[in-house]
Amino acid sequence: MLLPLLGSLLIAVIPSDQVLRVKQAALGTTLLVAISAVLAWFKFDSANTAFQFVQSTPWIPSFGISYAVGVDGLSLVLILMSVLLAPVVVLAGWNESEGGRWSAKVFYILILVLETMMIGVFAATDVFLFYVFFEAMLIPVYFLIGGYGSG
Repeated sequence: MLLPLLGSLLIAVIPSDQVLRVKQAALGTTLLVAISAVLAWFKFDSANTAFQFVQSTPWIPSFGISYAVGVDGLSLVLILMSVLLAPVVVLAGWNESEGGRWSAKVFYILILVLETMMIGVFAATDVFLFYVFFEAMLIPVYFLIGGYGSG
């Protein structure tokens, strides 16, 4: 989940006039995330029915809310689908990303933040965390539609 967010921060420091470098960084980041997800799939024990790759930290303990993520068989498939589709989206927007309201840099930052939130939605094991990721996912979608959508 952290890799696409770090990739968006990397893109943020690249100057806006270096569009090719921004695109290459976005594609490289999405490919790295996809490779790491495929490696997680190979490490996944399908015989084990419990959540795997679990991380849990108390977040708001007075309400019993924690930052709790993990994957089971279904969430792993959904995460794989999302991260394997991300490089396709980057390549599909290669020439289209420059025709929006903002720069290509903003487009790819929004795509990577959206990828982070999608992974969070599918990996969340706490319902409040799921809600936070789901609602936060709508923010980059809103700006992608508003800035790069057409009539």
